[in-house]
Amino acid sequence: MCDILDTAYKISQISIPFIAILAYCISRKTLNDAHYNTKLNIAQNELNIFYTLGQKIADCARLASESKASKDDTDSDKKNKVLIAKEDLLNYLDNVCFYAKKGYITKINLKRQYGDAIKKIIFDFKDDFGEASTYDNIKDINREFKNS
Repeated sequence: MCDILDTAYKISQISIPFIAILAYCISRKTLNDAHYNTKLNIAQNELNIFYTLGQKIADCARLASESKASKDDTDSDKKNKVLIAKEDLLNYLDNVCFYAKKGYITKINLKRQYGDAIKKIIFDFKDDFGEASTYDNIKDINREFKNS
């Protein structure tokens, strides 16, 4: 009976480190997979955010163009649509810039894809970017892009 216990003890001494190493390898792989999936989800979310931003820029430009092409200056409905689209664009862009400042989306991709658009938006809507502007995140990101 003692020989069986000795053998069981020796087997357990050998198998415990092996099981620990195996558990470590499995948990490490699981963490790596989770990290990879997280990076993939971030990239997908970033693409969705940039796609929506592009749509909002295009909508605002289209409405502004239609408004300028319209000969009727009293068409308040079109003017309201342009103002709403502009406000929507600026609010969304401010949120995107906030996400970039906090590191939720990559600044380098934002700069690469929309750096020039941000400059143009600030230039086109100068009145909205004065001292009392509520779009501090856009101004901060634009300053950061100028300095880099």
